[in-house]
Amino acid sequence: DETKILVLADPNINTDKQNYLNQEKILISIEKSINSIHNSVNRMREVQGQLDQYSKSLKSNEKYKVLIELGKEISVKLDLWERKLIQPDQKTFQDVINFNNQLNAQFMHLKSYIDGADPEVTVGAIQRKMDLDQDWSNLEKLLDKIINSDMKKFNDLYKSLDIPSIIIPPDK
Repeated sequence: DETKILVLADPNINTDKQNYLNQEKILISIEKSINSIHNSVNRMREVQGQLDQYSKSLKSNEKYKVLIELGKEISVKLDLWERKLIQPDQKTFQDVINFNNQLNAQFMHLKSYIDGADPEVTVGAIQRKMDLDQDWSNLEKLLDKIINSDMKKFNDLYKSLDIPSIIIPPDK
């Protein structure tokens, strides 16, 4: 079943329509940032999985040692990058006490703060969003550097080593 409804503003809050539109715009922007952070982390975890698989497949040949070491360096860089975005050590609701929240949780907290009945977004909230956006922009630039420098170097070295598609492990 479907029905049409009309959502009205809280009559106890004296504000204009533009404040609701501004609140919605900021909330959507924060949601996009959170999604972008999580998607980036998931993508880079897939990359780390590939690097781990290459390391396992190639470890039996000394010829590939440089490539394996480069893969480990990239994986460490990605892990450090990820730990600035999310807190992977938080497994239970009590872990928030033991491990600091990172950028994604700070965005979520700000979203929760702004998403209230009063649609007027404070100057402080806007400034905090700008600070978090700047932090995320810096971390995106760091990721771009890892991708365009370190991963490119890895891919170029991989190609130059003429590694076979299927690697047959040596007899033990």
